[in-house]
Parts: sequence; structure tokens; C-alpha cells
Amino acid sequence: MIYARLAIAIVVGLTLALPGQSTPVTEVMNDTCPVMKGEPVGENPVVVEYEGHKINLCCKKCKRVFFQEPQRYIKGLPQFATAAATAAVATAPPPVLTELVASAESTPLLDWLGRFHVVVVHFPIALILLAAAWEWLLALRGRAPCAPGLRKVLACGVAAAAVAITLGLLYEETMEFVGQRGEVFEQHELFAWIGSACAAAALALSSRATRSALVKWNYRGLLLLAAIFIGLAGHAGGRLTQGLSFFSRG
Repeated sequence: MIYARLAIAIVVGLTLALPGQSTPVTEVMNDTCPVMKGEPVGENPVVVEYEGHKINLCCKKCKRVFFQEPQRYIKGLPQFATAAATAAVATAPPPVLTELVASAESTPLLDWLGRFHVVVVHFPIALILLAAAWEWLLALRGRAPCAPGLRKVLACGVAAAAVAITLGLLYEETMEFVGQRGEVFEQHELFAWIGSACAAAALALSSRATRSALVKWNYRGLLLLAAIFIGLAGHAGGRLTQGLSFFSRG
């Protein structure tokens, strides 16, 4: 009898002491990166924590960008899909963005090609800056403009700029830039167009640069402007990919 009562007491004690033991509920995690829209996070994502929820990101760069505007990127994440969170941070996307996303989803090949913008864009930057530095070195030394080989470098830079801009327009269809990032993106796009136009105009004048002083200095001036604006476009692009405060961090 004593042992029976003791057994009952143990069972009751364990029941009262462990009332909360049950199968743990696993939090629903996101499969795609909220910063790089639609980018799979892969098997080894970068995991961060915000407001008590864990969030999967595709890379460390996205971690820096995420914590600059976290409330922007948690929209639509399953971890925050509650009525309170939705009312606090989620807003309906503008119709134009819905159309852009639908368009990108319907053309996966163009979406994939657009991603090469971040690779190709380095070629026009390097080639146009090289052509401008080369030409102005000739000017400082009192040499004739458009040395042999320089025009080919400039032509390759203009061609690479055309390809980079085309891919950039495709890539733009899959991205969403708002707030300060939207302003930086507009600067990136504007500077790229101006720099490419100046480089193309300089290329058109290069074949006549030795005919008169006016043409020569117009050609050199356009080439200098091309280098300046292409450099500014590269700077803005770096802020978009590395974070808005990347160049100002200590």
C-alpha cells in the first residue's frame, strides 16, 4: 500500500512539474532572401535575429543591408505573418511593383541574364577610365590626341557600357528600391547614362581629333566627363550592393 501511494505521488509530481513538455513548435523560416528578392538562401544561410524571430539571408552583404532598414525587409516573411505584425510593418505593394514582379516571373531567362549586370559593369568602368587617363596623360605631355590603340580601348568601353546598361535594365525589373536606396539607384542610373553618352560622343570625335584644336579639346573634355560620371555611377552602384554606409564606415 505504501509503495502504491508512493508511485501515485511520483506520477502526480512529475505531471505537475512538467506541464509544458510537449513537442516543440518549429518556427516557420523563409526560403528566399528578403533583401535579394527571390534569391534562394541555400543550405547554409546567414541567420539573423530580429524582434525575437530568426531570419534566413543569402549572404553577409545582405545582413548589412537588412539591418539598415529591417522593417522594410520583414514584409511578407512567414515569421512575421501575424495580424499585429502585418498591421505594424506591412503595406500593400504599389501596383507598378506588382506588375514588375509579375513580368520578371514570367520571363526567367531575362531575369537570369539581368543578374550578369553586376559582372559586366566593371568592364566599361575600367576601360573608359583607362582611356581618359591615357588621353589626358598625352595632353599633359603635349602629345597628339588619340594614340594608336587608345581608340580601340574607348570603343570597347562604349560597347561594354551598352551591354551593361541593357543588362541593368533587365535587372531593374526584378529589384525594388525605395526610400534612400531608391534615390541612390536613380543617381546610379542617371550617371551611367550621362557617362556612357559622353564616352560615345568622344568616340565619335576621336577620328577627327587631330584635325583642329576645337575638336581635340571637345574630344578630351567629353572623355574627361565620361570618366567622372562613370566613376560616380560606379560609386552609387557600390553603395547599392555593399550598403548605403559602406564608403563612410570606419
